[in-house]
Amino acid sequence: MSKKITKEWCVDTVWGKVAMVSWGDPARPPVLLLHGFLDTAATFIPLLEHLPDTYYYVGYDNPGHGKSDPYPIGPLATQVTLIEVIRAVASHLQWNKFMMITHSMGFINAIFYHSVYPGRITSMVNLDPLPAITNYYALQELPATWFGYFYESHWDEFAKFNRQNMVRKITQFPVLRDMLVHTITHNPPRMLNLVATHRSDSLGLFYNAIYPNKISKFILFDPMPSLLGMYHPDPVQYYSMFYEKYYSNYREHNSNNQTTSKRKAIQSVMRARGVNESQAELVLSRNLEKVGDNSYSDVL
Repeated sequence: MSKKITKEWCVDTVWGKVAMVSWGDPARPPVLLLHGFLDTAATFIPLLEHLPDTYYYVGYDNPGHGKSDPYPIGPLATQVTLIEVIRAVASHLQWNKFMMITHSMGFINAIFYHSVYPGRITSMVNLDPLPAITNYYALQELPATWFGYFYESHWDEFAKFNRQNMVRKITQFPVLRDMLVHTITHNPPRMLNLVATHRSDSLGLFYNAIYPNKISKFILFDPMPSLLGMYHPDPVQYYSMFYEKYYSNYREHNSNNQTTSKRKAIQSVMRARGVNESQAELVLSRNLEKVGDNSYSDVL
């Protein structure tokens, strides 16, 4: 065991507790330790025996690993969701800048964090990053293999992977722009593009990349907004738009108590989609569920 002063505690997050462990003096320069998949912060203990006492080392167990609570049961977690863990930990510790020592998958998590919060990591020591990096070859070049390994097996064995206290699988972050380009350029289906309003065209392209030759022909209604929406040259803006806002308003997004009047819902759709009242009511015909007198919940 490390002879450095050791402390253990938990950080509360919106999905549960993150188990923390630290070694050394908090007044020293901070170093965050990120472990790999199917591992815990304990992996760094042998290394810490050889590291100088002039730094303050803090590690944590990723959700579903070690002593930390798992993510809620449901869809497969991705590595990009682990950025929020780093953000929550750094916020708890009140660290604006810090060093990192990463191992395997922890390297990928750190790189993603650096992309959306540039300038906060002052330096990194990456241990065995190559396996984590090479996993992304399958994501880009073998999408069917990648999807089968992570997603198909997750849903086919959903009960197994979502048992209580089960270490849940975490897939690579799907780099949507690059994967979409690969799909269109390497194995496109026969396509006929029409102008209308729909956003599921990109899902069809992904499906075709994973299950080639099952789609005989595509008719894409107004594909450009959807395709352009997947192009995010600024990772900071992308993460803030989708993930940071989601976790900052986690309880609101996951509440079953959100209700509205039908009139307000119709007006909202009219503003958002530029349609008339009858068209908005048609859109909402499968989205609203009556829960009281002039009170509706959005089933989405």
